[in-house]
Amino acid sequence: MDINARIREYCKREKITQISLSELTEVSKQSVNSIFKDRHLPGVDFIKKMLTAFPGIDARWLITGLQSELKTDINNKSTVNSDKDFSFQEEKIQLLEKHLKEQREEIEFYRELLRQKFE
Repeated sequence: MDINARIREYCKREKITQISLSELTEVSKQSVNSIFKDRHLPGVDFIKKMLTAFPGIDARWLITGLQSELKTDINNKSTVNSDKDFSFQEEKIQLLEKHLKEQREEIEFYRELLRQKFE
């Protein structure tokens, strides 16, 4: 499995969309899409940004495929290393909540269109 596949696997497992990944890493949607479509390998800057946005990812696993996907402590639980990690997680939650709100608004818009069509 190459690095692009590990990025896709991580995003799938964590339910991170390409748009969310783009926003959280501050990388263009086109660049993220190119990585997902195997057109380009991620550069060092992207990898650094991903590791910063998702501090639970084991850098060695992401780059080489060795070790587990998440950093773990001796009890095999995910670890959070600092207040900075909490801050990134809070930002991720806020961004996901924003996307959820936008999706709910879009659903409501289409429901209203359907209601109008069948009235």
